[in-house]
Formats: sequence, C-alpha cells, structure tokens
Amino acid sequence: MSDMFYVKFEYAGNEVVAFVSEGMTTFNAEVEVDKAIKEEIEKCVERFKEVILKSTE
Repeated sequence: MSDMFYVKFEYAGNEVVAFVSEGMTTFNAEVEVDKAIKEEIEKCVERFKEVILKSTE
C-alpha cells in the first residue's frame, strides 16, 4: 500500500490538484503543466515526507 499526497494550487487561472504517489503524478484538470513545475511538486512532496518522518522519531 502506498501513500497518496494531494497538492492543491492555482495554475494558469485554474484550480488544480496534483495526486502524487510512488513517483507518478496526475492532475484533476486538463491543463498542460510544465515538466519543471511537475518536478517541483514532486520535490515538495518528498520534502514533506522527510519532515513528517523526522517528527515521528
């Protein structure tokens, strides 16, 4: 079982939700999200997981 992370943001005037799980990112809206932005979202999720794991030690 894997964790699913949701990242809500505004992009090109649209409210978008990114669903990130096991290196796969999908979006709830039909928008062309730049590859660099997609990578930044994935980095944010990884950083969030690091912070959460540290807080449970």
